[in-house]
Amino acid sequence: MQVPLTGCVSWRHFPTSANAQPAVACYLRNDDAGAHLAWSINVLIRGLRDAGICAG
Repeated sequence: MQVPLTGCVSWRHFPTSANAQPAVACYLRNDDAGAHLAWSINVLIRGLRDAGICAG
């Protein structure tokens, strides 16, 4: 059985924003390109607080 993300060599994550909401840009290592390539943007639509992610 494979667990998601365990077959991937390397990920990079960077804080960003999308539609004025906090987000995380995800880059996956591509050995053929010799670089981390853009994979996805995860948008946190409910918000963040000092203690972590909040329900809104």
